[in-house]
Amino acid sequence: MNVMVENHGSFSSIPECMVALVKGVDHPRFGLLPTMVILSGDRQIQGLEMVMPYAKGVSVKCMDFAADGTHAAYDLDRMVEISLLGLPGFFGIEYSGKAPASEGVPACTRLLRKHQV
Repeated sequence: MNVMVENHGSFSSIPECMVALVKGVDHPRFGLLPTMVILSGDRQIQGLEMVMPYAKGVSVKCMDFAADGTHAAYDLDRMVEISLLGLPGFFGIEYSGKAPASEGVPACTRLLRKHQV
């Protein structure tokens, strides 16, 4: 069994704190489950890059999609690319957009599938 901590506010949304936590626990079955919405703007990319070496999975936070199928809220494609650089675990989909989940989850799945090799 792996134990993972997901960033959901407070200190868990500060990448430096999460890295310090994993290093402090120092156990091979303890790691992170970063949600793609860690911070905003450029810091979002930096934060994900900082925590990915300690990730055992990723929660792909999908919100609303543009008409062309891209993710409107943030650069989800770039976040997936960063995650794929060293992810040993799994991607989970977390959808919270305005469209029904029956539309949002498949849209998120399509976006993820285009990164498959």
